[in-house]
Amino acid sequence: MAVRNDRDDRFPLQGDALEEARAAGAVILDERRQRPNYFDGRFLTAADLTSDQNYVLSRLTDLARTLGQGVSDGLMVLQEPTGGPGALRVTAGWGLTGAGELVGLPQDRQVDVGDLARIQDLNQRFGLAELPAEPQRTLTGLFVLALRPVEFTDGPIASYPTGVSGQRQVEDGFIVEATAITLLRYGDGGPGTDAEQRSRVAREIFLSGEVRLDAAGVLPLALVALSRGVVLWVDNWLVRRELGAEAGGSLGLFGASRARRQAHLQHYRGRLEEVRQQRQKERRGWQFAAAEHFALLPPVGPLPPQAILPPPADANGASGGGAFQQVFFPPEIEADLAIVPEDELPAVIEESLALPPIDLTLSPAERDAIAVLILLPVPRARLQTLLNRLASFRQNSLRRPLLPAAPGQLSRRRPLEILEGLGPAGFGAPLGDPDNPAPVSGAAAAGKGSATGLWQEELMGAQELWFVRRRQFPDRQNVVLLTEARP
Repeated sequence: MAVRNDRDDRFPLQGDALEEARAAGAVILDERRQRPNYFDGRFLTAADLTSDQNYVLSRLTDLARTLGQGVSDGLMVLQEPTGGPGALRVTAGWGLTGAGELVGLPQDRQVDVGDLARIQDLNQRFGLAELPAEPQRTLTGLFVLALRPVEFTDGPIASYPTGVSGQRQVEDGFIVEATAITLLRYGDGGPGTDAEQRSRVAREIFLSGEVRLDAAGVLPLALVALSRGVVLWVDNWLVRRELGAEAGGSLGLFGASRARRQAHLQHYRGRLEEVRQQRQKERRGWQFAAAEHFALLPPVGPLPPQAILPPPADANGASGGGAFQQVFFPPEIEADLAIVPEDELPAVIEESLALPPIDLTLSPAERDAIAVLILLPVPRARLQTLLNRLASFRQNSLRRPLLPAAPGQLSRRRPLEILEGLGPAGFGAPLGDPDNPAPVSGAAAAGKGSATGLWQEELMGAQELWFVRRRQFPDRQNVVLLTEARP
């Protein structure tokens, strides 16, 4: 029988054409997507109207699944200092689960993770927890705070009998959709300090795979570390993913989705700020190795300017004209310093997200194949001025090599560089500056009247540096520079 169709984007199949298409396997049916065909004189039942609702819900869910899973707006999880040791606040916002269900909070909500009995009862009702329930004293380890769509019936109304012998009843007249905040166990965190556990989990999530959750249909918001119901720390970006970024992968050539790479960068920036505050509280300097606090670095990210050290002083105590040093990366990782216009930095960050992360747990031999470029952003109007000043010192490049300020840096120097450093004094002669072949006296290098002094002046005025992983080629001379200033 023909299906009445007032739309132009669907072709109605009928009669022999439908049977031939079915026989040839050219028509694919979806049992969920069928709706009542209304016409005058048809007797409608509750099942017909319910089928109509299910059809619309299925269509909306399928459409939402094409957008991916993630947070659309808000839904940040924050500690609530005034609400008790287990209090968390989830900001208002919306998102989509992997099943295509819309979840959200119209306003900020506070949840107490210490109320384990209520949370576990909900988990058991939703099929998210195993029986028996854990006692409250064991609420220790890593947990994922997530949102899950739920529904319930409400609004009792009278139900009239459908037959002569039937009786009036009371039925709920409405189906209410809602969002439940739930807590799912992720693991115990393993051995080590809180910082070591967090670093290990970050490496596992951002390098080895996605968030390990047995429960489907939930939207993860944050990873929470608990000790007997007390919140130790909250990290949103370990499990949070932004909606729309999942579809922006690298054509399947690199395992990590774009959403995971963006989340890794956001997690690193937040963790770096926490490290800064902790070291400031303990009155420790900013000159630290990344491996002290991170097991895996994103391919691009900020780093403190204090990570770059000026050339070592000569025998007279004056700053020499050698290469600058860096303390952030392991000695095996080759690093260069470059000045870039600050308006190009967003584009460099965007392009570098496609590169793999920097695994600091690799062996020294494996790290030897990694190279990074440390970027010093400056206003574009200053570039020409810097080039002119560098030209007066017979330099025409806004890039300098960096040596590791760590034991073993001599092993990172090539044989030719070692031979070039051998002067009349033998092995005690300093390494020459490849960007400034002219010898610079110690007194000149100590002031602003030298190329080294100019670079040091720019570093002292920098608020933040950025590192990007360089694309590696067999020959270092063929490495493509990310930025190259032109007069």
